[in-house]
Amino acid sequence: MNVFFWAGCCFVIGIIAGFYGCRQISPKHIAKSREKRNPLRSEVAGHERHDAIINNLSELANNCLINDVMIPRPNIQALNLNEKPEVLWRQITAYHYAYLPVYEETLDRIVGVLDLRDALRASTLSTQGDNHSLRALLQPAYYIPSGTPLLKQWEEFRLSGQRLGLIVDEYGELLGLVTPGDMEHEIASTLRPGEPLASVHCALQNEGLTVDASQTLRALNRQIGSDFPLDGPKTLSGLIIEYLGKIPESETEFALYGFHITIMQTRKHQVRVVKLRRLPADKVKS
Repeated sequence: MNVFFWAGCCFVIGIIAGFYGCRQISPKHIAKSREKRNPLRSEVAGHERHDAIINNLSELANNCLINDVMIPRPNIQALNLNEKPEVLWRQITAYHYAYLPVYEETLDRIVGVLDLRDALRASTLSTQGDNHSLRALLQPAYYIPSGTPLLKQWEEFRLSGQRLGLIVDEYGELLGLVTPGDMEHEIASTLRPGEPLASVHCALQNEGLTVDASQTLRALNRQIGSDFPLDGPKTLSGLIIEYLGKIPESETEFALYGFHITIMQTRKHQVRVVKLRRLPADKVKS
């Protein structure tokens, strides 16, 4: 197996250790007490969970790309250096991110990345009303080629210390943004293999489940047990638009991949919120 797979394994083991270290009661003690009650069930469940984690890590190593976890371009929050200082200052104090890309006029003209903690410490915009002082705080932008394997890029982040990457295609066009935290969340989700929660199943079978259509299809497949294809659009919004061939209006309803889908909200060129309800087996087209 390649080095990125083993890097992912080590990362997951580290997370497990971290989780256990935060507990006041020893997990070993809990595990032993459960084994005493039903050792056979405990052993089988342990093997199944172990196999699921390894399978998921293998998928990450072989199939998951940086594009699968990036924040797509339309959802990027960034600062326009051409804005008035007071506008920029309001944005800086309102955002809950540690780093933001900074551009001039359009996102195609990125001039750097701002560590918001540096801006807050300097307070140059609020006290001096000077955009040039903000420019002096910018760090060089860090670009990542589209299609880079997720675990490979996670290792690059770890070695370089970069905290934000901009994904670009072969022509240099900005496609999205990713942070180490985004990737670690995806990798850590392999610690939760198995079936979706019973409440999710119940909602999907009955009244329907409202979801954010900007979520990746990979994440939805894992969270709700769907079988959306992963070889085309990366998000549910993209899949819906590709299927319909247009931006749908609110209240549009249709069937897709075993689900009855109702469009709840659209904005600009994206589907924002949808309701999913699983179709009965006899209603699903083969």
